[in-house]
Amino acid sequence: MIQETAPPENKALVSRALNWLRGTYRGSVLLVILMSAAYVVLPVDLIPDVFLGAGQVDDAAAATAGGSTVFFLTMLRVGLQLLLQSRLARAGCAAVVVVLGTLLVALGVISFFLIYRMVESL
Repeated sequence: MIQETAPPENKALVSRALNWLRGTYRGSVLLVILMSAAYVVLPVDLIPDVFLGAGQVDDAAAATAGGSTVFFLTMLRVGLQLLLQSRLARAGCAAVVVVLGTLLVALGVISFFLIYRMVESL
């Protein structure tokens, strides 16, 4: 099991991080889901939905970014749990995190490049 060894001023942060690793604290994932859903549903956003095409691409990029963030946070937690349990899993987890992180960054760059191109064409 993971031991808590931290100065008293960092106890709350360490406790929250350990709860996140154990899977008992999921506030960050829930917050990302709620914020992404609110961005897509609410009429106030970066590119209003009245601009056909650009407004929908903006919402799709926000939903994709939110989903990617949730996936990344979940995979990070699972990967860190495996790293703490097995030496053999360390190399595999590191490779998965690097590959998935690279794919998520590429997806984000492509999404925002497409938005930039659409806004530029208006």
